[in-house]
Amino acid sequence: MQKSDSYKFRHIHGEAGQAEMTATSLDTRYPSCFVLAPDKASRLWIAEDLDVPEVLYLRFSGQIAAADQTHEWRLAARLSSRVVQRCILSLEPVRCMIETQVERRYLGGQGAVLPGTDGCIPDDLSVEPLPPTIDLYEIVRETLILEMPEYPRKSTAETFVHSTDCLEDDGQEMNKKPFAMLGKLRKSS
Repeated sequence: MQKSDSYKFRHIHGEAGQAEMTATSLDTRYPSCFVLAPDKASRLWIAEDLDVPEVLYLRFSGQIAAADQTHEWRLAARLSSRVVQRCILSLEPVRCMIETQVERRYLGGQGAVLPGTDGCIPDDLSVEPLPPTIDLYEIVRETLILEMPEYPRKSTAETFVHSTDCLEDDGQEMNKKPFAMLGKLRKSS
């Protein structure tokens, strides 16, 4: 057997948000490899969807392979991305580099019983039902949301510190009457 016969390779490029692999097209004998490298228009669509100014670079590559005879499929991929976010202090652009491994497990087949469907809490929460189509953009979107810094901050941004000189007794009064202290803070501003 030649090496080129041992796997299926797909370079996926579709309309913005359209990069799907159907479950029926997956081969149980060989892994289905993919590379998702969106063009600028698709990256703009992703940036708009994530509510960030820009996605400079994105590459999602990996494979989906049958794990064994139990109708389990494993997606193993690598996500590389450069995302521009807004600094939470100055609103200046902050570049963020994301390099991460992505793994998903799908259970398919007519006799497949998902963990936890019998009313018990499953031991393994990483198993999902095999959908009719595996949406690669949705996996990229979920991963970027989880991996992007929640509070991006430019290294040169200065923090604003509000003066609390109006607080007396080192804040002990605030513990007794917090709403009265709010009034004092308001008057001092």
